[in-house]
Amino acid sequence: MAGLITSAVLSKDTLINFQNNIVTGKHIDWSYSDKFKSGDDAIGNSYAIRKTIQVVGNFNNMAWTGATAGTTSPSSSNIEPKVALTVDSTFTVPMSFSEGDLSLKIGRFSERYIQPTTRYIANVLDQRIAEAISNCAGGVTSSNAGLEVPGLVSSGANLNSAGYVVGAFGTALTPTTVQTAKKVLFDRGCPQDNEIYGVLSSQAQLELSIAQSSLFNPLLVTDEMYRKGIIANYGGIKYSASQNVATHTNGAQLTLVPAAATTLTSGWAETVTATVTATTQAIRAGDVFESSTVFFVNPITKQPTNLKAQFTVVQAYNSGVTSVVLSPAPISAGPYKNITATIDSTTLSLVGAANASGQESFIFHKKAIAAASPEFYLPKKSSVDMAEIIKDEEMEGFTLRFIRDFDSVGYSGAFGGGVGTGGSGMIARYDNMHGIKIVFPEFVCRLRN
Repeated sequence: MAGLITSAVLSKDTLINFQNNIVTGKHIDWSYSDKFKSGDDAIGNSYAIRKTIQVVGNFNNMAWTGATAGTTSPSSSNIEPKVALTVDSTFTVPMSFSEGDLSLKIGRFSERYIQPTTRYIANVLDQRIAEAISNCAGGVTSSNAGLEVPGLVSSGANLNSAGYVVGAFGTALTPTTVQTAKKVLFDRGCPQDNEIYGVLSSQAQLELSIAQSSLFNPLLVTDEMYRKGIIANYGGIKYSASQNVATHTNGAQLTLVPAAATTLTSGWAETVTATVTATTQAIRAGDVFESSTVFFVNPITKQPTNLKAQFTVVQAYNSGVTSVVLSPAPISAGPYKNITATIDSTTLSLVGAANASGQESFIFHKKAIAAASPEFYLPKKSSVDMAEIIKDEEMEGFTLRFIRDFDSVGYSGAFGGGVGTGGSGMIARYDNMHGIKIVFPEFVCRLRN
């Protein structure tokens, strides 16, 4: 009977259960995994992802004007924009079971061990993506103790910032809110190519399904909305519900006033360090500040939109600081112009109330979020009972390592987790390493409700 639980059977069952539980992770771009070499040496390495260049043309002027080129020579201020994707996170799920468990049929073994383990891995991964969007979380933070890579400091973690905020905490999510979010992505240049996805909290799914369950939907679709709360596709966005959305809590700082020289007048940068009047309250990573007089521009034509310029604080600060890091970097001229006017000496107001808190659903384009999951070193199968690299074809580039071996002692310690010293058994582990990077924050929208 034990022979039924082979490497091939275990790998197949792992993938089936993983795909059944992963939500957000299956809609992001994992294609960068092959940019990193395999093995433990990949941990801590970075890969520079090129962003789309922008240009400005000159009407009725045949002269070459290098200042309007999206990318020119390395000495130019218009360097091709790049962001870094760093493999900065590892996690391990340990397993142990008795020799008797090996006699279980694969269905029972899967129900007892594989299903809860893969469900955990999928949920953790989805939560990490949501935290990157709502709270600018990188790979190495105090909030994920135990997941840090030894020797890798926080400065090496992915810097994340994402999204324009729509809606308000404590208010119902409506069709108007989600359509406004899609408008935001459209106005900011998001491709309209059937690759826009929405991830809703359980509350947001409830509110949206009730709000639009009878709006021009076929009877069978309406029936599913009422019975299951399903919203498969609405307004050109493919929606899924997830229990793994992040909660953002605003800081208490109500305004920021960037000093002179905050706004860039040429070139491109991912963030800017803005000198501000000493803050009197704490600021949380993910807080968004908005101008009432400065607006975002269309990234192609550079014409004004009606979107108030929003800037995300990407690091947490205590009161009394005199500078904060903002994203996106405000740029008032050149091919990467993104605002209608300078924000220097302009009051930026906190979006939402001080200390307000709530879950954030989100919509995003697939290419907005990049990830990498290089393969771990795989020990020779002659040295362990079982060793497999498990690859997800749907999430091309995502890998897990599974290792199983015989435990002749029966590990038992202060933290438990083994089969105990009373008898031998089996020990196993799932391992994964990954990095997550929000490459195009402008293609992500945070939905508050």
